[in-house]
Amino acid sequence: LMADLLALLQQDRRNSRILWAILMFLAGTSVFNTQILNIFKRQKEIGTLMALGMDAQKIVRLFTLEGSLAAVGAVVLAAVLGIPFFMWFQSVGLDVSHLSASTMPVRERLFLDFQFWEITWSVIMVVVLMILVAWWPVKKISRLDPTLALRGKGIT
Repeated sequence: LMADLLALLQQDRRNSRILWAILMFLAGTSVFNTQILNIFKRQKEIGTLMALGMDAQKIVRLFTLEGSLAAVGAVVLAAVLGIPFFMWFQSVGLDVSHLSASTMPVRERLFLDFQFWEITWSVIMVVVLMILVAWWPVKKISRLDPTLALRGKGIT
């Protein structure tokens, strides 16, 4: 009986990794979209910086730093809001007492199993992914013509 349960838990870990990958893709897509919109809306500012003598690599670093700080800020905000919530949730548990009336042998409350290294690895991967998707659309700035950017037609 225990071997079946362990096999079920192993399968659940695989399924959760697939869900994690899908969520990372969606988070990366949203940050990528936000960064592209940010660059598109601020192309006159970028053209002004280039016209004043700032080289393209510094502008790329500036916008990548802005995206990176947003990622770090999101991690800090998630920690400030998430850690107290999950500490409370671990003390209360998930009420599944309605399942005890069925033939399923479960406890009345379930408690989540948090793995420290999985959480740490996930946070590191999120920050790296956010930095990558903050840098990727910005690299187009290096080919930007300052005169077109000043007119608002540099990025199409």
